[in-house]
Amino acid sequence: MATFTRRPNGFIYLVHSIDHNHNFRISTTVKVVDPNDWDKKNHRPKDPAHQYNGTPIATVLDKYMSAFNKAYVVMDGLNKDNEAEFKIKPLSYLKPEERAERGASVDLITYFEGYNKKLKAKQQSNFKSYQTCLNHLRAYKKNKPLPFSSVDYKLYEGFMEHLVKENMSMNYIATLISRLKTVMNRANFEGLHTNTQYRNFKRRMESTDTIYLSEEDLEKIYRLSVTGHLEKARDYFIIGAYTGLRFDDWIGSH
Repeated sequence: MATFTRRPNGFIYLVHSIDHNHNFRISTTVKVVDPNDWDKKNHRPKDPAHQYNGTPIATVLDKYMSAFNKAYVVMDGLNKDNEAEFKIKPLSYLKPEERAERGASVDLITYFEGYNKKLKAKQQSNFKSYQTCLNHLRAYKKNKPLPFSSVDYKLYEGFMEHLVKENMSMNYIATLISRLKTVMNRANFEGLHTNTQYRNFKRRMESTDTIYLSEEDLEKIYRLSVTGHLEKARDYFIIGAYTGLRFDDWIGSH
C-alpha cells in the first residue's frame, strides 16, 4: 500500500514497499517545511489547507495517489522488474493537457529516433537492434510519418512481410518486433498515446539446433599443441566454456 512520507529536508515522497528491504519512491515536489506541521500517523499535513509556494499540498498528494493507483492497475502491480518503467507511468497521468499537446506533435518514428539517441548515449549493448528496427520501419513506411494510432495489426502484418522479404530469420524478426513493442510501450507510459493494439503483436519464433562441445571435445582442444597467440586463444576458449563467460566479458577484463 502506498503512502506519503516527509523527508528530513521537508519534501514529501510517495512510498510503496516492494519488499521488506526495498521501497519505491516518487518525489511529489512539494514540502512541509516545519516538521511540526506534518502528521506522521496519517501521513498528511496536520492542516488540510496547508500550502507550499501557493499550492494546496493536500490537492497535490491526492493527484499523486490517484496517478499511482491508476498506474498500479495498468501495469498489473509493482515489483523490482518493472520499477524503472513504473517511475514514468504515474507521472504521465498528472498533466493530461501537456501530454495531449506533446503527443499530437510526435509520431512513432520521431519518438523512436529520440529513444535510440538515448540508448546510444548510454552505450547500451542492444542499441544496434533498436536502430535496425527503426531503419526497417522507415523503409517500410517510405520515410513517411507514422502516427501512434496507426500502429495496428494491419501494420504489424505488413511490417512482418517487409522483414521476411529482407531474408531475416524469424528469430531475429521476433527480436525486432519486441523492440517495436518496447518503444510503443515506453511512449504509452509517457502518456503520448492510448493505443494498445501493439500488445497483441506475436513474436513468431522458429526452432534452432543447439550445437555444443562435450567434455571429451573440450579435453581434446585443451591438449592441442599450439604456441603464441593460438595458445592464448585456446586458453581463453576453455575458460569461457567452463565459466559461461562471453568472449567480450572475458577479453574486456584483460
